Amino acid sequence: ALATLLRPTAGELRLCGVDLVRSPADARGMFGWAPQRPPAWKGYTVRRSLTATARLWGYSKADSVDRADVLIELLGLTDLAKTRVAVLSPAHQQLVSLAASLLTAPQVVLVDEPTSSLDHPITEHIVSVLRALAAEGKAVLVTSQTDDAITDWTDRQHYLVAGHTADAAAIARSMRSPQSWSIHTTEIVSLIEALRTMRLPYTADETRSEVHIVLENAQAASLLLSKLADVPITQYAPTLSPAEHIISTLEEANRA
Repeated sequence: ALATLLRPTAGELRLCGVDLVRSPADARGMFGWAPQRPPAWKGYTVRRSLTATARLWGYSKADSVDRADVLIELLGLTDLAKTRVAVLSPAHQQLVSLAASLLTAPQVVLVDEPTSSLDHPITEHIVSVLRALAAEGKAVLVTSQTDDAITDWTDRQHYLVAGHTADAAAIARSMRSPQSWSIHTTEIVSLIEALRTMRLPYTADETRSEVHIVLENAQAASLLLSKLADVPITQYAPTLSPAEHIISTLEEANRA
């Protein structure tokens, strides 16, 4: 709905005072949208793709070239400017997508999964660019289902469940709720016997030498690990990432 591609089912949606439902065309130049996969002509080079996109926004040929070159430098794509988008890595395609979203110098930037599955240097670069945009006074809205590190560099986080934003109390309860942990071992029988001795409920996948057990918190997990000192543990970690656990718990509460 924010990208004006879907009509909201209820309520109002305004951007810089413009009603996105009644006047979507008037609002589109006010925001930049960077989907996970670049909306670009993949047969074009990076520079030509950005220049063509700028032309569609109504820029003159000279201004389109200037805008493209500025963003190519900003996003660190100078060495790839003459490379076809189709042969770029997913990480560099993400940079092209972000560059295209900034062609109109928008006040609001919508970015989908900007750092998902990217290596550390490019992730740092994208984060620095987004933080710089925010420092300029732009509103940067990032959506993600997989990147827990997003909480490290965003100012505020919101969780959507069934189309509604979860309140702070619900999120706090989710963070404190018991969590499933995965335990991998080279001796599954010994692990199962140890858990049975402690009378702890668990589920086991003996073919994968893996056990899942629900624990109250990280302290309980540390205590259990100390009690399993005689069992060769090869991996011991929460089954879900923190963000996945919060979303899973919120969805479960919503269904109740």
